[in-house]
Amino acid sequence: MTEKNINKKILLLTASYWAWHNVAANTLEKYYKDRWYETKIIDLVDFIDNFTWKTTQSFYQDFCSKYPKIWEKTFNILDNKKIKEIIFSTSYPIYQKKFNKLINEYNPNIVLSIFPFWGIFIKNNIDKNWKNYKSWIIITDSIKIHSIWYLEWDYIDKYFVIDEYSKEKFINKFEHKKDNVIVSFFPIDKKYFIVKKKINNKNIYILLTWLDEKYIINVLKLLVETSYNIKIIKWRNDLLYKKLQNIFLYNNIEFIDFLKLLDNYKNIGIFIWKAWWATMSECIATDTPVIVPTFIPWQEEGNIKLINKWEVWFYEPDWFKSYLLVKYIDWNKLLNNFKKIKKINSCDIIYNSFWK
Repeated sequence: MTEKNINKKILLLTASYWAWHNVAANTLEKYYKDRWYETKIIDLVDFIDNFTWKTTQSFYQDFCSKYPKIWEKTFNILDNKKIKEIIFSTSYPIYQKKFNKLINEYNPNIVLSIFPFWGIFIKNNIDKNWKNYKSWIIITDSIKIHSIWYLEWDYIDKYFVIDEYSKEKFINKFEHKKDNVIVSFFPIDKKYFIVKKKINNKNIYILLTWLDEKYIINVLKLLVETSYNIKIIKWRNDLLYKKLQNIFLYNNIEFIDFLKLLDNYKNIGIFIWKAWWATMSECIATDTPVIVPTFIPWQEEGNIKLINKWEVWFYEPDWFKSYLLVKYIDWNKLLNNFKKIKKINSCDIIYNSFWK
């Protein structure tokens, strides 16, 4: 324990709309507790009422999966400061008193947000009270950063972004003048970082969430006739998982309900799945090549641009071209590219910024 950590309180603000916000929050909570900070996580899901949570969660997941093009247009419309101000002014005051009470009772030294909607609560709290805490935002978007992260920019002390290219886009898009944007990569525990000497492309892992049925069936028809070892992970695609179990009765295919990925990246040769940023960051940290066949329009478009920018994986929605990538690409050539973007000291970078 160091003297500067005694009686220091950190409030981590997250939301369970998708997993990556909580992945970052949980990683940072462990990191700070190991350094003797008092740390508290508040999930927006628990903060708002149950009805609002269920309604917005259902709408969010169903709408963007069933109507991706409409979701893209919606996301573009919401990428506007004036529209967001109207939405927040009518929707969020009912929760502001609850947030103010939280701040007063917990009395944090640092408020670290990993979900953009918390920014309005921070702003309103600071407007009505003298500010006795520092406020940070970890931006979990890459390159194409939605302006919702920046709505209350003048009340945020520091922003943390994934890479230098995302920092450049952030500064240009918002015409940001302050020198408070820090490249930290995604918060991942040091113990999970891996430096691979060789990629074993014979071990293929496929995570079914959001994958297209036609795409995955056609890819598997080609792969199962080879010497590849294939593991299919269900996660949130139960119907497709059961269908594949009935179609592909092969010795070289293993079906898995759930897999703790952080403990298995060392075994993954090639990973096929959609472009969620937390897991993408984990793959970069563990030198794990990925073929991305799909993504949520606008929301994850920046992730696709990032993997093209750094040449760490491939975005390929065509099933036959994906098969050719698996079979013929020299995946070992990507290993040096992973080194350019990952930061094993990502948590340290955020931690050290507290004292600057």
